[in-house]
Amino acid sequence: MYVEIIAIGDELTNGQRLDTNSQWLSDQLGQMGVSVRFHSGVGDDLEAGADVFLAAVRRADIVVSTGGLGPTADDLARDCLAAALGVELELDKASLEHIRELFRRRGRARRSWLCKGPHLHVRATTQRARGLGVRRRPR
Repeated sequence: MYVEIIAIGDELTNGQRLDTNSQWLSDQLGQMGVSVRFHSGVGDDLEAGADVFLAAVRRADIVVSTGGLGPTADDLARDCLAAALGVELELDKASLEHIRELFRRRGRARRSWLCKGPHLHVRATTQRARGLGVRRRPR
């Protein structure tokens, strides 16, 4: 049985971060007697990600991916896999409720509250909460 590990994220392909997840996964799988044959890395790009998944499912018995599963628009692992398999994504209501409950319990639902009036949304960066800029109205 052969495994391929796919690491997804611009931060990995542009050198900002080192892919330690693939190293750790390979070590853990090796300790279980599973042979990792390939490591692939791909940036946050739908077409490139789908291509990597397609290649992986053709040459490995098991494909493990890491990264690209966050809440931001550039987290495309699900989309890439769906495109590679030729299927659509569908909302899993149980998963949505689970996520809502986690955020509620951790007090993070507060992040959804924004200042009323004109404001600018600042896209989240890796491992950080979404920012917010407020435009003051002239007096």
